[in-house]
Amino acid sequence: MNLIIIFFAKYFIFVIIVAVGLYLLSFYGHTKHFYKKSFVLFGSALFSWILAHILKDIIKHPRPDEALAMIGDGTYSFPSGHTSLITTLGFLLLKDLPADRHRRMIGYTVVVLAFVVGFARVLAGVHFWYDIIGGFVTGLIVAILLDRVIKKLY
Repeated sequence: MNLIIIFFAKYFIFVIIVAVGLYLLSFYGHTKHFYKKSFVLFGSALFSWILAHILKDIIKHPRPDEALAMIGDGTYSFPSGHTSLITTLGFLLLKDLPADRHRRMIGYTVVVLAFVVGFARVLAGVHFWYDIIGGFVTGLIVAILLDRVIKKLY
């Protein structure tokens, strides 16, 4: 059971990123539009992750007891960078993909997976529950603000 929690807490974020990239590739193909969308989506998600880590250094909220943690992560805990990154990716997918029901499910699925990863990080002992909520809110704010900026630029 611990291995499953560790996988979801530490590595599942990479599975999500690759899956979204493959979905975009299958949707747009190797076109200029694919590269532009990929750059905007993954660049925005990376920005969200960086912002979460800047906030961690400002807030300096300690992680749960390291003795209880299954995986070590030597930084502060609030907000969750993993949750922030995945949330930004999910909400920008929701805003960006056409309104087709099946395509929108991709965005909803990614947002739900942000909570799955967050929950696994709480179970692994590297976050408190409110770190996950903070990461979700950070990711949502970044997605809303960057969506407005992107619309003005393009």
